[in-house]
Amino acid sequence: MKTIKSGLILLAFASISTSLKSQNLLKYVDPNIGTAHSRWFFYTPAAVPYGMAKLAPSTNGHYGNAQGWEAVGYDTRQNSIEGFVHLHEWQVGGVNFMPTTGELKVKPGTLEDPSSGYR
Repeated sequence: MKTIKSGLILLAFASISTSLKSQNLLKYVDPNIGTAHSRWFFYTPAAVPYGMAKLAPSTNGHYGNAQGWEAVGYDTRQNSIEGFVHLHEWQVGGVNFMPTTGELKVKPGTLEDPSSGYR
């Protein structure tokens, strides 16, 4: 009797779980939240826990914003990368590296004309 009850309960759970519609929960995930002009501590670069280096691309490091502070981050609305900064503490990007080939350019290009600099 116990085996029959267990079998019926298992069968009921199996039929319920197969009838439930599968949901795509990835549509609720946005990994770019907080990457552009992130305020204070929230930023999502690759890093180890309590690690100093947090390597991430930066698109807007020297532009600043209307409030006057210059937050370093990755803005998905822009089409070029200014460089890869290695620190992200208190909105400071730290050391900026940009791999290049050809002529050495030491100033970043503008968003309107990325080829005018190292963008």
